[in-house]
Amino acid sequence: MKAFMTIGTLSFLQQLTKKHPSTNIYLMNHTEENSSLAYYEGIGKNIFTAGKTYDILLTTKELRESGFVIMHNIPITKENQPIFEERMEKALNTIEKIPGFYAGRLLKHIKKHHYVVLTQWASLHDFDRWKTSDTFIALSTKHMQPAYFASRAFTTSYIMYDENE
Repeated sequence: MKAFMTIGTLSFLQQLTKKHPSTNIYLMNHTEENSSLAYYEGIGKNIFTAGKTYDILLTTKELRESGFVIMHNIPITKENQPIFEERMEKALNTIEKIPGFYAGRLLKHIKKHHYVVLTQWASLHDFDRWKTSDTFIALSTKHMQPAYFASRAFTTSYIMYDENE
């Protein structure tokens, strides 16, 4: 299974969803920038002209139409990929038991040594509560060692777009 993403203005991405009504495309608004992201999972060719394609390595729970999304973008050195993937699997299996957690994905770019750890939460408050927990601190210390990183990691955050709001 693959995950596909592209960015753009909300109005542009809404047109893509209308053009592909049989594809379950999740729209998300960036929390700090005036941009949006479209995300969908499936098989076959990417419907986005200028999108990125990822292999879905791990899935925990189903994505929802609402909530707060965090994407940790992490470039990992080739030799450290197997251990990173194993540790992320353990981490996501721990996180899925946290109150307010909706869904998680471990995504690997199909051409680069780049991963996205996507987590979806009921709210920013739930994510913040998780971020300050002892479990988060232990997992961060144990699983997110910068020695694995090929370059600097970064995080982006989104609010799921709800056309009814």
